[in-house]
Amino acid sequence: MIVDLQGVNNVLTDPQIHCTDKSKFGKGNLSYEGILMFFNSHQCNTYCKYLGLVHPKDTDGQLPNNFSLFNQSEEPSDPDTYIQKLCDLCRHPFKIQYYRYREQRDKSMEMYCDGCNRKRSGSMKQGVCCMCQATFKSSVYWFRMKKTDFPDKCSGCRLKNRERMRKELESQKGKEGVV
Repeated sequence: MIVDLQGVNNVLTDPQIHCTDKSKFGKGNLSYEGILMFFNSHQCNTYCKYLGLVHPKDTDGQLPNNFSLFNQSEEPSDPDTYIQKLCDLCRHPFKIQYYRYREQRDKSMEMYCDGCNRKRSGSMKQGVCCMCQATFKSSVYWFRMKKTDFPDKCSGCRLKNRERMRKELESQKGKEGVV
């Protein structure tokens, strides 16, 4: 997959290629992870439509029959094999055992390099929830890397608040749909 094309007047420059063979195209080839990061942030435009490209988010889980992104050769036969992964905080590559990667991915858990893990655990701060008054601990580093403020609510109250806001939005959408 070719990404990050830039240019002027029909001259395209600075391509980056993500390919399943990590030995090709230099350090910028982020393999499946690069492909997935692209689709995670890409918004289709007129060029995509003109070329008839398929965006996985727009398929409702129904990709064309001949569509294939992952192949069996990518999954190592030995689960103890180390693979490269981008840190979900600093975006730098690090090595992780495939079985750990798979286990955490299946649980939708973020994965961090050793440096970010140390910074996270070294920046723990205690807070008091503004809703339930319970004390909680969170990493200042994590919130800074996510470019958001340290929370004023515990994780339980944040979850309840998100659910409440989601229901309010759905309710508003329902009212707007009724004429």
